[in-house]
Amino acid sequence: MAAVGHELVLIIDCDNNGTKLKAEVHVYNMIAGTWRQGKSMPPLLRRYAAAYASGPRAVFLAGGNDLCNRRCLNSALSYDVVADEWVRLPNMSRPLAMYACEGMFADGAFRVLEFDTYRNGWRSADEFDVEAGRWKKSERKIESAICVAAAEGREYMCRDGGWKKLEVLEFVGGGDGRAGKVLDDTHGGTVDGWRSLGVFPCDGLMPTYMMAWDGGIMVCNWQDSYVLEIGGAAAAAAPEKKKWKRIEWPDDLTSKRFSCIFQL
Repeated sequence: MAAVGHELVLIIDCDNNGTKLKAEVHVYNMIAGTWRQGKSMPPLLRRYAAAYASGPRAVFLAGGNDLCNRRCLNSALSYDVVADEWVRLPNMSRPLAMYACEGMFADGAFRVLEFDTYRNGWRSADEFDVEAGRWKKSERKIESAICVAAAEGREYMCRDGGWKKLEVLEFVGGGDGRAGKVLDDTHGGTVDGWRSLGVFPCDGLMPTYMMAWDGGIMVCNWQDSYVLEIGGAAAAAAPEKKKWKRIEWPDDLTSKRFSCIFQL
């Protein structure tokens, strides 16, 4: 599920039992309030946590496996929502080592991350430069992140802060993607270009996802969801403006695995 402009793109790869391929695309227009059938995904048999992200006009997908033989894939696709067309992208430099992968779109690039079972967290893999039309090794240092998010050219991650605490950080390194030495709110020097924004108010290290927009960050797990109000890009460096607010879910919403954000 991804948001592109004012439309919601829903991609269904198989049935609930995971045995029958579907490759269906459904698009919901938030303004008109109507669904339409999109063009089916090309038959790459892609499923199991393929990385995806919303970009300008398009949804990007990469990785996953072939369902039948459980072979990891290095292929990538983009779905142009306006033209209703699938585009085959160049292959990544290698198949992702694990079935679990995640994607995000920032600074004109589709970044793919993979889950490292040894470190129990996400790490950077490749990134696709949309303008140049090619993959390259990501220079962003994301090690052992539990979840990541990006919005308005700003990037965030949530990682183990010790003692069953989750720490939310913002990337403040150089514009060339390399790490910069900065000071966080506790006056501790960071060597990887990330600055601490606060600690998730709920104990435990199992968030399901993280979302970000200019002015706020939402971190969710199976029981709780909190929004960190950072006051927009101009006020992001003001610690006194950062406050957590708990969000109540509707009682009939039992599964909160997939998410996306619209800015209309």
